[in-house]
Amino acid sequence: MASFTSIPPELHSYIFQFGCTDDGRTIRALSLLSRYFYAIARSFLYHTLAISSSSDHLPLLLTKLQSTPPHLRRITHLFLSDVPSSSSTPKKLSEPSVSKNIFDLLTLASPSLRTLSFIAHAPHTSTHLIARLFRISFPLLGELSVSGYYPFPSPPPAFDDAKPTMPSLKKLHLHGNRNPHGLLQSQALEGACPALEELRVSGLAMASSFVIELEDALLSSSSSSSEGSDNDDALFPASLPPTIKLVIVQAGVRPPVGAKSSMVVLKDDAMMRQLERIRAIARDREEEGMRVVVLDRPEEGMDVMSPAEMKKVWLNGVAGRRDGWWS
Repeated sequence: MASFTSIPPELHSYIFQFGCTDDGRTIRALSLLSRYFYAIARSFLYHTLAISSSSDHLPLLLTKLQSTPPHLRRITHLFLSDVPSSSSTPKKLSEPSVSKNIFDLLTLASPSLRTLSFIAHAPHTSTHLIARLFRISFPLLGELSVSGYYPFPSPPPAFDDAKPTMPSLKKLHLHGNRNPHGLLQSQALEGACPALEELRVSGLAMASSFVIELEDALLSSSSSSSEGSDNDDALFPASLPPTIKLVIVQAGVRPPVGAKSSMVVLKDDAMMRQLERIRAIARDREEEGMRVVVLDRPEEGMDVMSPAEMKKVWLNGVAGRRDGWWS
């Protein structure tokens, strides 16, 4: 019987690829078994990385990556969160030096990255961090989930040689902006993500203006719709990229009822009525090849978009399992 080491290294390398379907711990454990295993595992050590709350090992990791040849530091799947993985872990992502480390890491990862889950919940830095993320070029990125008070992806400058920052992106999930009114205007999504097929927007609250914007975009792109819309006369008409096949929207948890929140509840109820109109439009759009899904809002106390849940879904994607966000 042939020994394990008599098998060609190419076959070992192929086998080791199956150890890259978690957050990276399996391949790193294999690399510690022997020098031979380390030699085989080297090119997969950074294939998948998960970093929560920018722990103290990030500067060391970045130093290692910067001193590693590019072909040995290809990062394919990345999870980044400013929320501590445990209650004893301090939040540090908002510190300027750590923010720089984060974007140095993203810059190193950008040429090879295919899936990215990015969580920025620190109130004073969330928008700034996500805006910087959207300005980085990710030529191969196919799936992006963002949680935080996000600005909108922007199209490239109007130069002849300007290119989209995410030309291969097919799946985009945005969570954290309660009323992202303007997201579907000025063809910003189409310019930044020209291959986008699936869009999910969740965590909506008091977002009637955005839901109306979505309704206008759906009606204007429907070949069978005869309903009137103000979209044609709008200065910045709402539209969806022509490549879109699936749109998912979901309201956040219902606002608490109290003496000072009556207006909040009224605005939220108005949004929910608008979402029911989207459900009706969805039936017509499905006949034309586009799925439009309005998910039920989560129950009070259910944090379906917690960092832990987002990491779980990200890991499902790394392992090749289609997750519930896109069904």
